Amino acid sequence: MKKYKYDISIVVPVYNAENYLGECVESVMSSNFDITKIEIILVNDGSTDNSLEICNNYKKKYSNIKVINQENKGVSHARNMGIKASYGKYILFLDSDDTISKRTLNSLYNFFESNYNEIEIVTYPIFYNENNKFRKNTRYNIYDKTGIYDIKKHIFLNQSNVNIMIKNHFSETELYNERMKLSED
Repeated sequence: MKKYKYDISIVVPVYNAENYLGECVESVMSSNFDITKIEIILVNDGSTDNSLEICNNYKKKYSNIKVINQENKGVSHARNMGIKASYGKYILFLDSDDTISKRTLNSLYNFFESNYNEIEIVTYPIFYNENNKFRKNTRYNIYDKTGIYDIKKHIFLNQSNVNIMIKNHFSETELYNERMKLSED
């Protein structure tokens, strides 16, 4: 049976991301969370630019980075490969053009730990950088201050893969439907 080796696994599907992949990885590595307790899984999905080389350079630089290279099979397949390769207690999904703040991992991890038996997924708001001004996505204005929602009562909660963290149940963790090409998250 698989055992947790990390507190958090971060799955990043990569496709032709040479222009911003470094910023994504560096935002995680500069987190105030202990980076020895995280793993980053970069899943190169058949990139035709220098993304794979960038992934491999990060793997050489950091021992907690894994690289999976596959022919192009789509983002859902890439995320599924990352889930299957993860050894963290929790799985966080980032897209290769996303960054996180220094406190994101600590906040998510601490919230999960203090509410472990009550929740399966944590979602958090997304901010956009427009001309060096951060703006909150308005679709998150429906959330109240509690942070815990029963999805049976709130069936229209807005989240996507880039703002969720889930429990890792290893072979029982839900996988993405690889036949969906749009709105797969």
